[in-house]
Amino acid sequence: MKIVYQLQRAWSWRYCYCKFSNILRTMKLILAFFFLSVNVVFAIDSYAQQTKLSFELKNKRIIDVLDAIEEQSDFRFFYDGNLVDVEQPVSIKADKKAVLAILADIFPTREVDYKVIGKDVILTAVSPKSVKQTATGQQQMISGQVLDETGEPLPGVSVLLKNTKTGALTDANGKYTLRLSETDGVLVFSYLGYNTLEEAIGARTTINVTLRGEMRQMDEVVAVGYGSVKRANLGGAVSTVDSRAFESRPVRNAANALQGQVPGLTVVRNGGAPGSSPALRIRDVSSINGGSPLVLIDGAEGDIGLINPADIENISVLKDGTAAIYGARAADGVILVTTKNGRKNQDLRISLDSYYSLKTPALVKKAASLYEHAAMALEISDGSFPIEYTQEELQLILEGSDRVDPTSNWGRWTGYPKFYKNQDWNKLIIGNGSLQNYNLGISGGGDKYTYLVSLGHAREEGLPKFGIDNDKRYYARAKSTIDLTKNLQYDFNLSYEANNRNYSSGISEGQNIWELTYKTRSWAPLRNPAGRFYTFEGFDNPAQVLEEGGESSLTGGNLTFNNQLTYKVTKDLNLVGRAVVRKNDVDSSVVQKMLYSYNWDNVNHRTARLPNSAERKYAKTLYKNFTLYGDYKKTIGQHDIGVMVGAASESANYDMFRARRINFDQQESMPLNLGSAQDQLASGQGNAWTINSFFSRVNYAFNNKYLLEATLRADGSSRFDPNYRWGYFPGANATWRVAEESFIKKLNFFNDLKLRASYGEMGNQSGIGPYDYIELISLYPGYYPFGNGQRGQLATQSNLVSKSRTWETIISKNIGMDFSMLRDRLYGSIDYFWKNNNNMLIPIAYPSALGIEAPTTNSGKLAIQGWELNIGWRDQVGDFSYSVRANISDAKNKVTQRIGNNLIALGNNATPAGYPLNSYFGYVFDGIIQNEQELADYRARFPNEGMIQTQVGVGDAKYKDLDGDGRLSALGNGTTGSGDMIYLGDTNPRYNFGVNLFASYKGFDFTAFIQGIGRRTMILEGEASKPFHFPWFQSAQYWYGKTWTPERTDAQYPAITLTDKRIYNYQYSTNTTHRVGYARLKNLQIGYTFPKKLTQRIKLEKLRIYFSGEDLFEIHNTPGGWDPEDRGNIEGGGSYTSYPFARNYSLGLNLIF
Repeated sequence: MKIVYQLQRAWSWRYCYCKFSNILRTMKLILAFFFLSVNVVFAIDSYAQQTKLSFELKNKRIIDVLDAIEEQSDFRFFYDGNLVDVEQPVSIKADKKAVLAILADIFPTREVDYKVIGKDVILTAVSPKSVKQTATGQQQMISGQVLDETGEPLPGVSVLLKNTKTGALTDANGKYTLRLSETDGVLVFSYLGYNTLEEAIGARTTINVTLRGEMRQMDEVVAVGYGSVKRANLGGAVSTVDSRAFESRPVRNAANALQGQVPGLTVVRNGGAPGSSPALRIRDVSSINGGSPLVLIDGAEGDIGLINPADIENISVLKDGTAAIYGARAADGVILVTTKNGRKNQDLRISLDSYYSLKTPALVKKAASLYEHAAMALEISDGSFPIEYTQEELQLILEGSDRVDPTSNWGRWTGYPKFYKNQDWNKLIIGNGSLQNYNLGISGGGDKYTYLVSLGHAREEGLPKFGIDNDKRYYARAKSTIDLTKNLQYDFNLSYEANNRNYSSGISEGQNIWELTYKTRSWAPLRNPAGRFYTFEGFDNPAQVLEEGGESSLTGGNLTFNNQLTYKVTKDLNLVGRAVVRKNDVDSSVVQKMLYSYNWDNVNHRTARLPNSAERKYAKTLYKNFTLYGDYKKTIGQHDIGVMVGAASESANYDMFRARRINFDQQESMPLNLGSAQDQLASGQGNAWTINSFFSRVNYAFNNKYLLEATLRADGSSRFDPNYRWGYFPGANATWRVAEESFIKKLNFFNDLKLRASYGEMGNQSGIGPYDYIELISLYPGYYPFGNGQRGQLATQSNLVSKSRTWETIISKNIGMDFSMLRDRLYGSIDYFWKNNNNMLIPIAYPSALGIEAPTTNSGKLAIQGWELNIGWRDQVGDFSYSVRANISDAKNKVTQRIGNNLIALGNNATPAGYPLNSYFGYVFDGIIQNEQELADYRARFPNEGMIQTQVGVGDAKYKDLDGDGRLSALGNGTTGSGDMIYLGDTNPRYNFGVNLFASYKGFDFTAFIQGIGRRTMILEGEASKPFHFPWFQSAQYWYGKTWTPERTDAQYPAITLTDKRIYNYQYSTNTTHRVGYARLKNLQIGYTFPKKLTQRIKLEKLRIYFSGEDLFEIHNTPGGWDPEDRGNIEGGGSYTSYPFARNYSLGLNLIF
């Protein structure tokens, strides 16, 4: 048994106050009754009273007796060897004797006091052997309290007079007392896991200190597949995130809080709608068929977007071959979420966290203002656009004139009034939202049990000023760990998440309001003189769509029951059984109402959005997972051996029903039964799948320096033909702890240095339907009238079958290094990785005579490689502590093989052979034709190109003829003879980075987090791809002042025109490609924790107030108000139909009592 000088941090004790306020007393009485059934069971007899020991030792040291007690029981002893003499010889004979009686025999003179806390025994000296009386007998009393960074007391801290053995240990409240004959000395405060602190005594008699945590990377325990391991022994690329990444941040979805925190993990946000969830990628994609990381919450598959962020204790991200233990589900990596729990022998602890956040729109896509639109229109000199505003009328627009010309013909408009005042539809439609969040946590424990109850509620209001747009979330979690017997432990984990989303249907249905807001004419007022919503021409008024276009709702519930039994067969062998049952249901309703449009004269001149409709959809999923495994660990001398073998059965049943009716006679209330019986829709579908698995792992370590691990998993999936269902996925990793070598230790420089390598194979079945290996018939809702008046239902073959399709297998390789030095203040890791999908399911082009879509085949290959760097520094100077942590990673994919049509087309190519997924190809821009001579020269270079010979003129674009055939060929990849296109870039974000800054001084704390990407390719798409794409709606503001005119010959872009050559001028090319990057201040926190002496007066253990801001500002080079991390941009370019992101400004409060 080792002599332990400090108590572990986990044993933080707090004495309850004898007197409480009425409110606090009432709350604790209620909670006491709530947990009474648990407390009574285990409070009758403590472990110390029940455990009887037998042994006989003669003339042995006290330390030998303590060793004997530890070997026969679960007791652990803690003491300061400088204060408690354990070298004294004693003789003890115990026959089924309680530990308290044995201790009384060891210390008969009571010079040593002992306190039993559960299974931990703390020995303290009543009359410390190191304290010597002076000749005069006069000594000074020094006392104080030791707290951690959060203001909690630290028991067991060693307090020593420097260069002496005089000292003491802090008690359960972190308090200590010393009698010293010297007052000019220095007190040394030391505690395992914390930085040692020295304080000069001087004339002080009370010395209170705060110890700062010492982040020893190698001592961190990391969750891995079916177990955990110290980071020092970890052989794979596994990144961890603790609860601080989620605390006090106005983030509804835990996945958003991971953005930039983990090297290699890309978080792609889907827009700023309340309740929206991002997409996650670990080390880029693994297949063109999609897929996402496997998320396990306390060992059970779950959705990270549904869990309450306040419940998360830590997260481990398995990025390489270490994920192979999960086989078929791990192709895109694994995210292991561990939720918080109570601690044994912990007093009742109540925590409350609440914040209110104001949301304001961040980057908003901007259409041209009325002046910008009118000025650009006057640049069109080829007669392709009728003049709307003259040069003289521009002044009226600048003045913001309220003048309205009566109904007349102007430009291309007939029968509409003419307006001169600019209308900013972004400001008219988009306003501020809010987010409020409340979390209540209750935890504690006794000798044989722990418990936790967590309740949460969040309400988010969206940005539109009209209609409704909100999302409400409710969270509940109950956890308990109970020692049923000495060798049998039961883990209970019940969670429920519910959401209720209500929004105006126009936010997402049909031509949504973001498209309408972008396209609505900048002169059209919000309302007509009569106060009704005004409609100009054929575009619906966005505000009217929000207010009168109907409402939608989505209500969901997710109940997870997670049970686990752990049986300790021997001290080396554990048997673990887990049963998980989860029920998820979603009930949605969409009502779309027709709109009555009013003109300037308040006349209902049209009815829009016909027919009106109501739709109801209900879907439910029942998921089950049963797992059993045995885990054996044995140490024999310098050899550590581990073997784990298990099996699992995982299944899910999905069922959905959908009904829809149209043509309601009224719109006040639109339940389905009031719709027309004609053209009604009733449909449903369901499916079920099962995966059965066997898995194993073998570990070996020699001398804690050289570590090997091998895994093997077999998965059988019901999605494949019975002859191709099983896949086998091996993995292995090796670790060399270089820092443990004597030649490294002699350097006295590294605290930890580790080299590691891993290999793993994982399966992927994304893109495979539950019954793709079976020929299916699809029924259509329509009917065909036969001659006798009978109506026959239509049916068709829905798929071709390939029985030989099987798992995609992703091979992952990784080499890496972990290090820490300078007393663990500087630490980091470096990784380089390769991923290969050598049998990717990919479509093959067949002749159209086939008449049906052919199934994908395992004939594609995808390669990914990249690197990751993570580095950090932390230190403390007096009361000031600070840390800086940064990470950067990059990954690049390439389609190395595909069978079938390999032609590369102009624009975005999903799977071009030899290039990354979603690659852009286009022409090489060669400038703008400035005069007739340049035009003649350009036409001479393209004698065979009709557009160039007949339509292209001065002010238009020039492109290079790369293959020299006299034509502008939208073929090939720019090599000689293969066409005139080149690779322009791809949508994959490159060089993802994150920077975390932290500082604290006394009660103040500061945190800043910056996230961004270094580069990706973006091209404005669709109607935003050129100025005046169509004449009937606005251009993007981005184009204003950037197009060629005789007075602006140095412009970047060609002249504006509405003839067919506008497509030619703004083709995909080097001129329309944007290389974008950004750095965004994702989070900024400033907090203050009130001193303990103040909070104790109001019966509080902790009180912290804080400001927290999210997405506060960014530095970027994205064009025209487009957000650099909008998923629409990353996946397909400059879309304008997505919900804008918001900035959050929050004030919050943390309470613990």
